[in-house]
Amino acid sequence: MDEKNNNLESENNNFFENETKKDENEYLPEDKENSNLQDTKNEEEQSLNQEENKDNKSVGWEILLFLRDLAIMIIVVALFTTFIADRTKVIGNSMEPHIHDGDLFVLNKITYRFSEPKRYDIIVFPYNHGQANYIKRIIGLPGETVQISNGEIIINGELLGEDFGMEEIRYDGNQDYPLTVPEGEYFVMGDNRNNSTDSRYQDVGTIKKEDIIGKAGLRIYPFSGFGFVE
Repeated sequence: MDEKNNNLESENNNFFENETKKDENEYLPEDKENSNLQDTKNEEEQSLNQEENKDNKSVGWEILLFLRDLAIMIIVVALFTTFIADRTKVIGNSMEPHIHDGDLFVLNKITYRFSEPKRYDIIVFPYNHGQANYIKRIIGLPGETVQISNGEIIINGELLGEDFGMEEIRYDGNQDYPLTVPEGEYFVMGDNRNNSTDSRYQDVGTIKKEDIIGKAGLRIYPFSGFGFVE
């Protein structure tokens, strides 16, 4: 009887152990699956975070590159307009008939760094301590003696043969003639001789080379007049 009970108890124990193992085996795959799903989810979240960080860094880098390029562009433009060329607009008719009110020119700022201004060059220079800029034509060179007499321009005692003037000169100005142009300076006049404030008047006087802003040559507007003006 005791032996039967022991056998029965042993069988029962074996049965419960088998059932327990069976239950463990039944739930183990599901736990692994849940664990794998969680790992996959974590990996996806990490991947998304990494991509987001990359995107943020990429946007920040692009902004820095844009700001760098913008700064370089501003510096280049500033250097170009200061030392090489700039645009200038003509106001007034003192250079008629060759240059008109409203004409736009490219002002060459570099040419006189390597060469001397020449007679008949058209230059731009400041007037009245920079309150305005004038555009005039070079007539007298450094060291030359200039005189305005009987509507004619006389250089070093000889009549200047030029035909830039719009008409015969009626106003000699208030200079003391004959006037010797100082070294490094230039005597300038407008082509519209009777409607131009220029070196004939003492408040303008002769123009120092260092004060010349640039040489006007290429007219860019109006388009009908596009080209170099002599």
